[in-house]
Amino acid sequence: MPESLGEGVLDASSLGGLGTGSVIEPGLRIFGAAAVVIGAEVYVGHDCFFRAYPEGPLDIGDGSWIGPGCFINSFGGVRIGHRVGLGPGVCILSSAHDLSVVGGPIIDRPLKAARVEIGDGADLGARSVILPGVRVGRMAQVGAGAMVTRDVPEGARVAGSPARILPTRASLSRTAPAGIAPAKTAPAKTAPAKTAPAKTAPAGIAPEDES
Repeated sequence: MPESLGEGVLDASSLGGLGTGSVIEPGLRIFGAAAVVIGAEVYVGHDCFFRAYPEGPLDIGDGSWIGPGCFINSFGGVRIGHRVGLGPGVCILSSAHDLSVVGGPIIDRPLKAARVEIGDGADLGARSVILPGVRVGRMAQVGAGAMVTRDVPEGARVAGSPARILPTRASLSRTAPAGIAPAKTAPAKTAPAKTAPAKTAPAGIAPEDES
């Protein structure tokens, strides 16, 4: 028999943490609030749905923006970094039914948890879907409506279903927004300048006049 989750009405005092200056719009449904930590100056739009668990916490970093209608289930744990943007209707899943178990309806098979991480400064387009176990790298961009089934490298752009890497932006400088440490880059290798060997006159012969 199914059981109701309840209303999930926000009680800020029940959260695992809430930073200063954050804004949570009406309509948020939140379950397992004690396992949800929201950083400072975070915006959570209208009508979002968060479900967290003691073994699967939801952590939203400082300065992030969660658009209206986002759905986040952190059964396997979800970490959203600092200054991350989630467009309207983004869906993040951190568990799926175990298809290696044979027989019976899929809904009756056990869940497999897999942590999801969204790196600092990344951006997820409207209605994109992040599947269990995915790591979206720092400063990466996910296109609207994309279904992300595998890790996205740092600074990459992906789009489509399943999502695929697009050509790198020519203007990509990997400059981090305020509050995010810049990525480490290897120093450029410079070849030594070639110089012609000095000409020396043999003994007894005066050198040529080069003037």
